[in-house]
Amino acid sequence: MKDLDNLKTALHTPPPEGFAALDTGAIMSAGKRIRRRRRVQSGAGLVAVAAAVVLVVTGVNSFKTETPVAAGGPSLTTSAPPPLTTRDPAQEPRVPLGDVIATGIFDPLGERVFYLVKVDAPVELPDTHFGLMTGHRAADGTLSGELMSNEFKGSDRRPGFHVVDGGEIIRDQFVPVSGYYVGPVEKIISTVQGKPVQARLAQWSEDPSVVVFWFIEQDVASSKLLTPPVAFGKNSAKLPS
Repeated sequence: MKDLDNLKTALHTPPPEGFAALDTGAIMSAGKRIRRRRRVQSGAGLVAVAAAVVLVVTGVNSFKTETPVAAGGPSLTTSAPPPLTTRDPAQEPRVPLGDVIATGIFDPLGERVFYLVKVDAPVELPDTHFGLMTGHRAADGTLSGELMSNEFKGSDRRPGFHVVDGGEIIRDQFVPVSGYYVGPVEKIISTVQGKPVQARLAQWSEDPSVVVFWFIEQDVASSKLLTPPVAFGKNSAKLPS
């Protein structure tokens, strides 16, 4: 009963200042429907937004990585397309769509940030137009992307959870469990070992109905520890997952 009381208390606690509340009911189920994801390769001398390219191989989405380049600069391909590739629909570096979302989380690579990027695969992914990039912003404002995920089944604006990912180490730094939710979400709650945890939220500047969410490492050290998250709207009304 104590755990239940704690969860109820968490659900009725206003979200932290600067964040909207998110629905957590869909994070665990999201793995079945959401993501095509890619670690973005990076090397010494990283100077700009990293790129991830969707490739179609015999009907299955695959990826090719491009070397990060300065904004507006040429794209430098470091690896040849894999065999049997029928189409390379997106060769440009993945520059942010709208504002970059700051998290206030800093590590040796800079500040952890999230931003939406364009997905242009009208034949293979006709209902997917953007994906979520997890990356860093250096002190000089330079962006580097490390993990990009996008919806690959159905619309990227279907109400509910999308591209829940993270909870791992990339470039020697922890990548928070994160994703985005579509809908009027005000709070997202999950539990870790019986303890309620609440996600941080930020609306996408291009479409406020798209809300990026993430859990801090102190609350969620691995996605495997989360119970199915639940999303709540006004008056603590449960939203679709």
